[in-house]
Amino acid sequence: MNRTRSLRTGLAEADGNRTVLASHLTFAFPPKYIDSCALFRGAGVAPKRFCPSRAATGKGPFFAGLPSWIERCVSSMARQLGKVRSRTVGGRRRYFLCFGRRGRVWSMPNPSGSQRMSFDAASAAQALDAIRSELASGKPFHAVLAPWLAKTQREQMLLSRAEHWLEHWQARVDAGELSPSYYRELDRYVHHPGYWAKYLSGRLVTEITPAVIDDMNLWLATHGGASGTGIGPASRNKVLGALRVLMRWLRRRREISADDVPEIPTVEVPEYSPRILESRQQTRVLERIPYDRRGAFLACRLGVRPSEARASHVSDYTVSADGQAWLTIDKACKGPNSNAPILHTKAWKARAIPIDTALRDWIKWRLQKRAAAMRDCDRSPMLSPAMFPNPRARTEEKRWTLSSMEHEWNRVRRLEGTDAALYEGTKHSFATAARERGIPLDQIQKFLGHADAKSTERYGRLRNSALVRILPSN
Repeated sequence: MNRTRSLRTGLAEADGNRTVLASHLTFAFPPKYIDSCALFRGAGVAPKRFCPSRAATGKGPFFAGLPSWIERCVSSMARQLGKVRSRTVGGRRRYFLCFGRRGRVWSMPNPSGSQRMSFDAASAAQALDAIRSELASGKPFHAVLAPWLAKTQREQMLLSRAEHWLEHWQARVDAGELSPSYYRELDRYVHHPGYWAKYLSGRLVTEITPAVIDDMNLWLATHGGASGTGIGPASRNKVLGALRVLMRWLRRRREISADDVPEIPTVEVPEYSPRILESRQQTRVLERIPYDRRGAFLACRLGVRPSEARASHVSDYTVSADGQAWLTIDKACKGPNSNAPILHTKAWKARAIPIDTALRDWIKWRLQKRAAAMRDCDRSPMLSPAMFPNPRARTEEKRWTLSSMEHEWNRVRRLEGTDAALYEGTKHSFATAARERGIPLDQIQKFLGHADAKSTERYGRLRNSALVRILPSN
């Protein structure tokens, strides 16, 4: 490979015409065909006869025969490029030309019409010979294959496949199986120039190699994002994770082979240290929230996600025979706004959680207010079917939005003098307190509704004060 680079450098300094030939050697063929030893052997020239310094000056017997030597190299490589392969599709054997990661040719142009003709064994071999002959004459690889890949090239582009992938996700959104906010996130990754649209434009699906993934990760860190100044590791994880989902989707549909699915690594994200509230401090924060708006936050304190609390219905509250009150969590709002659809939970699983005395008393109060409003035909916010209504909401069902919940929480936690955000002061703090009481992680995982135990470990961290107990007593 070093000799090939030296050859290109020497030719560039010596003669413009020879530079064209050198560029043809380097760029007309896939990288696996540019092997210096095989290149010299195919031309019948020993590598030791090559002298870069003489090639640069254009002197010496070796340089005098260099053009014909390059022609023999090109002819030798052209005879090895591409293979005729076959595959059984629907009980019928189909022949095609395989050029590795440069693409596949499944049909040939029909001179008499626009309909392309499928290959049989003989026509595929003839087409491959014709392509090799054009390459041996010195034409660039992409120019030779352009007429053959006129149709298939466009279909094999990664972004073209991504459009079909988005259509698949849009159908799932329409069917109520997927969150619209998640689809919008995928659509942004595909079309925004700060993510896929710029870096992966013009690339075939088969050209997505581990090297391309590494370079893309670096590009996202330095030039990605809406501002073009780079994005953090957590955002890069999401962008590359979406690409991983696309490649696996294509593999599952057998549109690409397993060899064409690269390993997309997970970006290392710095460990996040949440701000945890003590139980008494958490209670003081909740008591600052007006009682008619407190219910959703009492539920979040028990590990319920805000999206799940917003979607809860009055029928989700039950009392067992032993007197224990339960709240069924089987749906969530899929989006931050008031018009977000109510679908399945994040883990696609329903669960029932026991509730404490504070939340039970609030639900009893809320149901009494609803019964009174129905009896008096009052247009009270308590008529809402939502278990945890927001009296200030303007919508008919009076459901909370994510921003209104965060605004209410931030207002009262500032009054208490803490900087813990909504998730940190409720779900994180609940999991941490449960772990400090010695509750097994698998039980905490089931209570919180986590599909992955790693999420539970991340939520249920021990406070530094708990580590002091490890020290031996004096």
